[in-house]
Amino acid sequence: MKKILALAYHRVFPGYHIDPEIFEWQIKTLKEKFSPLTLEEVLSFIKGDLLLKKNGFVVTFDDGWADNFVYAYPILKKYNVPATIFVSTAFIQDKRSIIFDYAKTKEMAEIIKNYQEKYQGEFLSWEEINQMEPLIQIESHGRSHLNYANTPPEKIKEDIETSIEIITEKTGRQPKFIAWPFGKYNKEAMKIAKETGLKAALTIKIGDIKNNSSLYELKRFSPPRHRFLFLIALKGKLGMFFYRMLVFLFSKTKKLIKR
Repeated sequence: MKKILALAYHRVFPGYHIDPEIFEWQIKTLKEKFSPLTLEEVLSFIKGDLLLKKNGFVVTFDDGWADNFVYAYPILKKYNVPATIFVSTAFIQDKRSIIFDYAKTKEMAEIIKNYQEKYQGEFLSWEEINQMEPLIQIESHGRSHLNYANTPPEKIKEDIETSIEIITEKTGRQPKFIAWPFGKYNKEAMKIAKETGLKAALTIKIGDIKNNSSLYELKRFSPPRHRFLFLIALKGKLGMFFYRMLVFLFSKTKKLIKR
């Protein structure tokens, strides 16, 4: 049975968890081993309309960081690998107003809190987004990066619908997919996503996508910078299982050390 690996990136820049050199090696390795796909092709695969000759992969980014354009996009263009950026539309500006400074990298929660006054240059502009077409497609990450697991249904609906309207207006293309902000969602959020016309949703649950995968709970994995761990995740049927176990053991070890 064929499968698809969905890679969940956030940022790519020098000195970060995934720097450009590591990112390029990962993209090159993936293209040598698998078929690059768009999310539309992933959807066709799940529905049984697309038969894969070999396993596929899809590249995704969450949030809409400016370095996706500065560092990741040229590499994707070099290898002709399509990708999807899930943007939180409240953070995207029309044009770049200040020069972003990667030395000011902070935790996501802090950036969201101080965005308007300090960090607006850290996110993409619509001008940059439209320069990346057609290789890069833009999809929804909500408007304000809310935790949908504890957000009232009417607020979820407003947040998703507003993001769809803004993306459609700014890009001329209506989004079909959403990546759950913070990876948090519930049955009500899935129902609302479907009602608003979104065809599928991506999580941060570690795993791969098969032709029987739940459309609104598609699994991804965050690529490690270590080449050995990355190659483990790509291995056959058991690769993702072993990778998931290693991530679990690592997280448990970190918690024990902190005590």
